Amino acid sequence: MHVYRKQLATNLIPKFILHALGRMNELQGVPPNKMHLIDIAHNDLRYSEQRERIQSLLPEEFKKPYYEMAKEKGFDLARLYE
Repeated sequence: MHVYRKQLATNLIPKFILHALGRMNELQGVPPNKMHLIDIAHNDLRYSEQRERIQSLLPEEFKKPYYEMAKEKGFDLARLYE
């Protein structure tokens, strides 16, 4: 399996939102055969059907909450909220 980093233009954000809200009829400039590309599940692991499979391949340390992992590595994020 190959995983590539994606960079998306910020002008696509409204299209993602309209698609997520089910308002595809308001999308302009997206050919019907490309509509699946602006589905958030196609671009974000949190909504992907492959989420569990990919996360099972990660080392155990990446399965911890971000705050917990950062604190173990010496970064106390609480200082940001003072």
